[in-house]
Amino acid sequence: MSGFKLKSYYFTLNESRIDLTEWLKNIINMALSIIPLKLKEQPIILSVDDTMVEKYGENFENSELLFDHAKHNGSNYLKGHCFISLMLSIPVLENNQIRYISFPVGYRITSFQEIIKSI
Repeated sequence: MSGFKLKSYYFTLNESRIDLTEWLKNIINMALSIIPLKLKEQPIILSVDDTMVEKYGENFENSELLFDHAKHNGSNYLKGHCFISLMLSIPVLENNQIRYISFPVGYRITSFQEIIKSI
């Protein structure tokens, strides 16, 4: 994906005036509808991931100095923002074995300060 398209995609996901609720409900309903009948009793997994994205420059919304335990460049801090995603993993059959496939169902680009305010 080109830089422009990726930036537009992230902007759309982060834009508070755009309600993605119906879109996400449809994704969840489609994902749940493909679970085979014989796997209806298997667990469905909901997982949250927070990925820190380093940014250079000054004009980035929610950009701040973040602690990153995985950073290995001599400093455990980076300037950037936190990209939080919510994934729904459902069971499917592949070669007569249970396998899980994941669907992204929610995103938020935020800062640590915004996370703390929302708690």
